[in-house]
Amino acid sequence: MSARLLLMLDDTDSSIFYSGGTWSHSVDTQWYLKSETWAKFTVNSTQTGTFTLTFQGTSISIIGSTPPPSFSQTFRVNIDNGSPSSLTYPISQRYMQWYTSPTLQDGSHTLRVDGLVGAVGVDFALIEVGQDTSLSGKTVIADDDDSAVQYSGSWLRSTEQFNPGVILVGFPLGGATHRSSIPGDSIAFRFSGTSIAVYGIFLWGSLGSLSMTYTLDGSAFSRNYNVTTQSPEFKENFGDTENFLYFSQDNLSPGNYTLVIRIESTSNQFFILDYFTYKPSFSTLSTMPNLLPAQSSTSLPSTSSGFPSSNPTGRLAESSNSPSVGAVVGTSIGGTLFAIFVVLFVFKWLKGRRQRGRNSITALVPKVVGQRFVSPFILDKRPSGPAVGLKGSLPPPSDSMPAQGPVIDSSAQRPQMVATSGYSVPEEAPPAYLISTF
Repeated sequence: MSARLLLMLDDTDSSIFYSGGTWSHSVDTQWYLKSETWAKFTVNSTQTGTFTLTFQGTSISIIGSTPPPSFSQTFRVNIDNGSPSSLTYPISQRYMQWYTSPTLQDGSHTLRVDGLVGAVGVDFALIEVGQDTSLSGKTVIADDDDSAVQYSGSWLRSTEQFNPGVILVGFPLGGATHRSSIPGDSIAFRFSGTSIAVYGIFLWGSLGSLSMTYTLDGSAFSRNYNVTTQSPEFKENFGDTENFLYFSQDNLSPGNYTLVIRIESTSNQFFILDYFTYKPSFSTLSTMPNLLPAQSSTSLPSTSSGFPSSNPTGRLAESSNSPSVGAVVGTSIGGTLFAIFVVLFVFKWLKGRRQRGRNSITALVPKVVGQRFVSPFILDKRPSGPAVGLKGSLPPPSDSMPAQGPVIDSSAQRPQMVATSGYSVPEEAPPAYLISTF
């Protein structure tokens, strides 16, 4: 089938080789799997950092931290030993997708990025696969705008940046999230795999509670998320935390699944979805099952006019609610016969009136000599929905560093200069993102 599929590659993967100095390993709830690898050694020296990555596919993107404006905002990229290109970070001092390659021929490629200085970090890479790229042991990622995701209720789509309070302000994956605080609102996601994980933004700065139910093919799991004055994250001013692991389930039997996420109750909290990850049970993109979503009848407000109209919303259709063909045909025939009966009755009645010498048929029509009657047609222009801000997250335990992976200084902490508490966020639009679309 024709589709796009993205793989997620964590910064600790052994296929990424870091050089130029001793790269540091930052541990924080903000990062995917709680880790980001960054070039600390370049902060107070003339050294520059380099990393090399070999991958199979047609394009690659890097998500992580960009350096403060006091450091160089340019870096160099070389693909498959070709001519190096000098590029500029989209925005300084942000957590974001800061590099995306051009579309490449399907196959094996080597990406080399050098000239890295300041607090540049790598959290994970996104790789778009080709039709026959092996998916064995890989992790697939699906954005909240993916066509396999359906929304039912009053979900709002937001492109706002998130503010963690004590670390980098940033953009969500794909440039947008979906959020709601209304009990009964739900999300359905269809996938074919052996595991599933739900990630989003969590509001550690908002005292309150959130109760959710995750139903995986009939098996229900309840989860509660509470923020109190005694919560360590609240005390430490975590604010909005990206890459928060809301739910995960491993060791599933290979096959097709539907995960339904439902809000049960909220108090001063929101459920904010950013993306899903899963281990595929199919071997290549060309053998991926065609899990088409049902048609939707629910409109979805958005804080951005760029929301794709092709993205379906609403509940998964159930065959028991669909009218049968016989019922439709019977209704059509009955309606036609009734209309014929009414016409014959009116004709017979009017004919009788003429025979009795009463008013002519024209008496039924008002005299409109020299006048025109126009009935007004008023368009009800409703607003597209209120603007939405973000206020949230906590991921799973990080994978251990591979034996053949990068040289890491595990004790390294982020310097004070990268803290962004009180940082004024400009109203820049996020850069173009790769989004997995089925």
